[in-house]
Amino acid sequence: MSGIEKFYNEFYKPDIICTDSRKLKPGDIFIALRGDNFNGNEFAEAAINGGAIVAVIDESIYKKLPNTILVDDSLQFLKELAIFHRKKAGFHVIGLTGSNGKTTTKELILNVLSEKFICQSTKGNLNNHIGVPLTILSIEPATEFAIIEMGANHPGEIRQLCEIALPDSGLITNIGWAHLEGFGGFEGVKKTKAELFDYLKSIKGKIYYNGSDPVLIELIDQYQNAVSYISESGLCRGNIENVDPVLEIQLSDLLNNSIRISSNLYGEYNFENIMAAACIGLDLGLNLNEIKKGIERYKPSNNRSQLIKIGSTTLILDCYNANPSSMKESLLSFSKLSSSEKVVVLGEMRELGSYSKSEHKKLSEIIDSYHFEEVIFIGNEFIGIKIANSKYFDSVMDLKDYFNKSKYAEKYILIKGSRANALEKILDFFK
Repeated sequence: MSGIEKFYNEFYKPDIICTDSRKLKPGDIFIALRGDNFNGNEFAEAAINGGAIVAVIDESIYKKLPNTILVDDSLQFLKELAIFHRKKAGFHVIGLTGSNGKTTTKELILNVLSEKFICQSTKGNLNNHIGVPLTILSIEPATEFAIIEMGANHPGEIRQLCEIALPDSGLITNIGWAHLEGFGGFEGVKKTKAELFDYLKSIKGKIYYNGSDPVLIELIDQYQNAVSYISESGLCRGNIENVDPVLEIQLSDLLNNSIRISSNLYGEYNFENIMAAACIGLDLGLNLNEIKKGIERYKPSNNRSQLIKIGSTTLILDCYNANPSSMKESLLSFSKLSSSEKVVVLGEMRELGSYSKSEHKKLSEIIDSYHFEEVIFIGNEFIGIKIANSKYFDSVMDLKDYFNKSKYAEKYILIKGSRANALEKILDFFK
């Protein structure tokens, strides 16, 4: 019996793995991880005093503490424990990645499949080399489908996450201009996202893909165990019926049965995300009514495609993250709203490296072509950019004194930018 198996049999229960002593509950397992600015080993004693049943450490000087287990590498131990649980529990893993729409698509798939199956998914945005094993370890053995989100900002990371999550099927939402600093350009993004398809092909797993996306079609490359959506030959097709203010679609299956779905999502770019969830639902035996219920039950949160009414002002909060691709799609959708009184608040885009200045300039030219009533730029990358009816602020808090909620009565305001801008604080200006 290996050390991992012995540990698993003695201590493991779903959702009791903790890597932050501040969030630890009595009865949890504490695993001491290290980062650039912290050393989890230093908090092992606090974890034990806080009720941890055991603390896994990788520095021998802390071995004198009670209820500790010394390993060579705590992060590697976490990964191996997750892999052991994944194999032992045997639930089906649907892996997904992409430049935009990962979390929304994950939530839509979860809501759809939960109409028929026992499902769990990645919590929040735990989609990296720490978040994925923690997610796997939180999945109950009785779960039938686990929807696991995988994020990356450097080559090779999706491959590594596949080796932990061991997906049986999966999809790439899209491939766009995101995290260019880490990938070195679009081809780097494409190659890294394709690592999910490469893994699935190696195990003959099922791939779901947007059959109208030429980049994804190229990556499929005649692979047989692939199911498409949106395209004429796909498992499901759809049409956008309304985008003002939320997305309504008509969904059809292979027998030309159809149903109208009224989502709670802003933005026509969410059409592809809805279609992905519908395709997986149909492939796994759900009917159109079940799919409709699942999609209509989902309400966006966490600053993603949220439509918020405060008095007579309508705020579109889409500021969890931003890159050139998602910015363009969000602005296009906003331009199509029927209201003529539209204001845009844009925070700068991060992680673009040498592409940053040129991409912000291109974005300003797109904005200028839409002739919005007012445009507010926030962040250093917008310094020097001047278009009609625009203003510039260094930060959200600098914007506070300028904002007057009565000035924005009856208006639509799009709030979009990278997470570091903390644009959600604008909501407080209206309270």
